Amino acid sequence: MEYHDEEENSHKFWQADNETTLEDIVWVSWGRIGSKGQKAKPRNFGTAEEALSFIEKKVEEKVRKGYVHC
Repeated sequence: MEYHDEEENSHKFWQADNETTLEDIVWVSWGRIGSKGQKAKPRNFGTAEEALSFIEKKVEEKVRKGYVHC
């Protein structure tokens, strides 16, 4: 997901992933577009469903803040 605000010179990305083999673990990365960004420690959930629910809630939150799918 990306966020752009030309007036404030803000160009950010946010991404959450969970791998097929480790579906209950989520990695989140974020930063300024064009940079390496930052990566949070993997977050372990009890089930793949809980991990997916976390990602969906975060995506909804980012959309409300103005992020768009890229």
